[in-house]
Amino acid sequence: MIKLVKVLTPDKLKYCAEKILSLEKFLTKRKGFEEFDTLGAATYLDYGNEHKGSYNLNAKYDSTKYEEIKNILNPILLENFNWLYDELLPVLTNELKTECVIEQKSNLAYPGFHLFYPFELCNKPYCPVHLDSQFNYHLESLNKIYNKVEEDVITFTLSIILPKSGAGLYYWPLENINSTVEEASNYYQDTIDRGEELLKLTEGISREEYEKEMTPNFLEYKEGYMSLFKGNLLHQIAPWKQPICPDEERITLQGHGIKCDGKYVIYW
Repeated sequence: MIKLVKVLTPDKLKYCAEKILSLEKFLTKRKGFEEFDTLGAATYLDYGNEHKGSYNLNAKYDSTKYEEIKNILNPILLENFNWLYDELLPVLTNELKTECVIEQKSNLAYPGFHLFYPFELCNKPYCPVHLDSQFNYHLESLNKIYNKVEEDVITFTLSIILPKSGAGLYYWPLENINSTVEEASNYYQDTIDRGEELLKLTEGISREEYEKEMTPNFLEYKEGYMSLFKGNLLHQIAPWKQPICPDEERITLQGHGIKCDGKYVIYW
């Protein structure tokens, strides 16, 4: 299940924030009703034009954009945040009791950053309920590189800068139901469908009304700490809390891992 783990001391956290903000020219602007940038290639955003947040086995995907951004920004990330990866990987390894590595031979994007900014609807439940199925995009290529690739996956988010009123994650654990594969699938789909239905009413539904309808659990983020979970956890970025200051930012390091040859290969 999901947990919160300390990674950075206050001094290193401050240094990390300054580094990120100094690399403004390398940010990728993401267009949509929400306002955010990324620093690095993100599978869920950059792997093909048909991607809508979950993997579709019948769709066709194009890795061109992912490869372009990855090839440019992996060296930038390594130059500026190799020290951060050195802080992160031992913590992941200790928590998972399995070696965690970032390997150039995997040909994957290094963990990168989300930079969210306040916008008109940021205090509403504007993000979709979803599962992290990004690993599916990379299975074919990873199977050519590693001897054994398992669908044993992890997701982590390390908070660097948070709004003064806080930030966090909604999630729906399988412990709420008798989790056979069929029941889990139905539970996931029903929750996702209900979330999408309410998302269409974003302008008219408050955070409080949404929480009453969807009954999510809430994980409060903390600067310098990493949220970490294994497998298919149904989750959603929680809305911003009030009060919202116009000059605030919500900056996090994002990453996933997939088990290859007995170790978790970390990527974004």
